[in-house]
This record gives sequence, C-alpha cells and structure tokens, in this order.
Amino acid sequence: MSPGYDFSVGIVGAGSIVRDAHLPVLAASAGLSPIWITDADDARARQVARSYGIRAVPAAEAPLGLPQADIVLLAIPHGAREPYYDALRDRDVALYVEKPVAATVEEHRRIVDAFAPPHRVAHGLQRRSFGPTRLAQQLVDDGPLGALVSIDCGFGRPGGGRYAGFRADVRQAGGGILFEHGIHLLDSVLFLTRAAVASVRSARMAFEAGFDVHTEIDLDLRTSAGRAIPCSFRCSWLCETETGIILRFEHAELAYSIYDSTGKMRLSGRGSRSTYRVLPEWRDPLPLTAAQTLHDHWDHVARALRDRQANYTSACESILTTQIVESCYERGRREAARLPARP
Repeated sequence: MSPGYDFSVGIVGAGSIVRDAHLPVLAASAGLSPIWITDADDARARQVARSYGIRAVPAAEAPLGLPQADIVLLAIPHGAREPYYDALRDRDVALYVEKPVAATVEEHRRIVDAFAPPHRVAHGLQRRSFGPTRLAQQLVDDGPLGALVSIDCGFGRPGGGRYAGFRADVRQAGGGILFEHGIHLLDSVLFLTRAAVASVRSARMAFEAGFDVHTEIDLDLRTSAGRAIPCSFRCSWLCETETGIILRFEHAELAYSIYDSTGKMRLSGRGSRSTYRVLPEWRDPLPLTAAQTLHDHWDHVARALRDRQANYTSACESILTTQIVESCYERGRREAARLPARP
C-alpha cells in the first residue's frame, strides 16, 4: 500500500550508518527514494552510489552545489554540519539530522528556527521508534503496573570506545560516550516518561584526550502530569554497567535493552522471584529489529512532512535531551572525577 507520500532523499555522508542502515531502509521503503549521495571521500561516495544506483555528487560541489532533494540526510560529524545549514537554509528542503542534533540548547533552537516551520527538521534519535520503548511509554501512561517510581539505565564496558577517524577529533565528534552512545538511552527515558522538565542533580565524568569515557548522572524528571521520577544513569568505557533500562513501578519491575533486536522485555513482580518475558505487540506488531525501527522512524519523519505537523521525530521535540546533555557536560567538566585509566 502507498504510504501517502513521495519524497526524494539526498544524503550527505557515506559512512557505516548510511551504508549499513539508512540506505538499505530507504531502498526498501515505498514513498522514500534516495537519489544522490556525497562524501568528503569521493571514492567512497562513488562506491556506495554504484551499489544503490544513485548519483554520486563530487565533494567539490558540496555544500553550495548540492542537487535538489525533498529531504537531505546529514549523516556527518556534528562539527562538520554548519556549512550545510548555511547552504540549505534558503532552499525548499527538509532535514534529517543524525544524532546528536546539537551540543547546546542555543544551537539546537537555532537549527530548528532556521528551517521553520518545525516539521522540516527531524532528529536521528530513532530508539524512540523501537517497539519496547513505545510499549514502555504505554505502560507508563496506562498504569497497569502501578505508578512509575524510579528508573536505572546504563551502557558500556571496560576498554570499549577506542576512537578513530573523525571520532579521534573531539571538535568534529562533539563528545565521547555520552554524546555518541548514552544519548540514545537518555532520550529514550525522557521520551517514554513524557518528561516535561528534567534537571541534573549530580554528574560525575571522566575524560581522556578531551573525550568523556565515563558518566554517572542522577536526574530528576517531572512528567507532563506532574509526577516526579528519579533516574540514575551510567555510561562508561571504564566500568561494567547493567546495559539497558530498568523501570521500577509500584507493583512490578520492567527491564529491556534498546540494543536488543529481539525486543524482549523482562517483567518481574515486586518481591517475587518469578520473571516473565514480554514481546511488544500493541494492536499491530511494533518494530523490533534495527532495520524495522529505522524504517518506522523514517516513516514518521515523512508523515510529519506530508501532514505539515511536527511529531516525535521532529527536532523541536528533542530539545530537553540536548538540555540534559549540555548540563551534564557543563557540570562534568567542572567537577571531572579522577577515575582510574582504562585497561
């Protein structure tokens, strides 16, 4: 069935996220047609273009000479995007900006305002579209497990995250484990709780060559219904973490990982030794694999453009995530913890 939209997509960046995720999904999507790609490495752009039968645009033509497209996917490092915003802001074009959209709230708002109205800028925080995250949001909303009491979440293990390429330059990458990986967890928690306000109670961070390699955060979330929820967050290349999200309700505990493509969720009663596995089927089956999740996210990006109405994939809806990340870096750099070196 036709999705009710027909948009062409130009792509800036031919790295692994494009080769392994975006292009396979776009090529298989009705209503979304990739038509060109460009990259600082012309040979890489040509190779990817040949694989998908699209045009390779020479790097010398970017950003001012880019061909027209309905949507431009910016899948390049945070520090390399500014010239593209300048070149595209006066065109009739929408943007899909890979995560993270911005390092500061001021930068985030400036990007959204430059491409107003707000449905024209989408973010790449696609774990919002992951089936278990959306089911968790429904359980928080409907309350069959009682009120949500607290949240723990984490990501990482010792010795991970050796940086190379643009990730070896913090000015290009924008940050380390929090900016590159932990932001997905943080955003998922803010999204599923429908947090209206959040504040950083404490933040401990360790840095290596300018990159954060360990972050511990205590957050206070307040939902749109006025409920206060404490959240403990840790992402680290120095310590073992309990990777995933643990939601503690009045009557049960629900746990899942945004990186588990099986989509299984673990449910246990408070004070009970019994544990149950839950698969998210909510009317229609929800997306579980990485490809299904990204396809669903792109579909909602396109719907926002078709309907001219911002939705949860719109960058204007992820400003709170940027606010918390900015606050963490401000406090973390000021109070950088002296933690042991990585193995």
